[in-house]
Amino acid sequence: MKRLPILPTLAALLVAAAPAPDESVALNGKLGTLPHGRWICEVPGDASGPAVLPIPGGWFETENNSSYVNPNGHGTYLLTGKQVHFTRGSMLGARFERTGANTLSLLNALGELSSVRCVRGPIPITLKSSRSKSDTD
Repeated sequence: MKRLPILPTLAALLVAAAPAPDESVALNGKLGTLPHGRWICEVPGDASGPAVLPIPGGWFETENNSSYVNPNGHGTYLLTGKQVHFTRGSMLGARFERTGANTLSLLNALGELSSVRCVRGPIPITLKSSRSKSDTD
């Protein structure tokens, strides 16, 4: 099973997908927001292992007001029609196409679909029990 480096892999993918600074991108379509939740980014696996390989550290959570958080901070995005453009924060310049209600596909520098996709799922909840035995006596 191939292991991908944590943040450098995602960073490299996002930089490769980012448009050139002087490139103008037509923003067409109805404005909207993505459903709230954690989006896990992954690449296809192969026949000898899992069908998909999650990118370690490659996730972001969508929140209120077209905002997101990820391991590197927070920022904003713009959803126009099926196009998602990250406009501020650590994912600045990344562009995705909404290919399903809960699926985004990363666009490369040419605006073509890449092999990276992000799928929305539940936000993991870590339950930390602060109660000790003496609290229940």
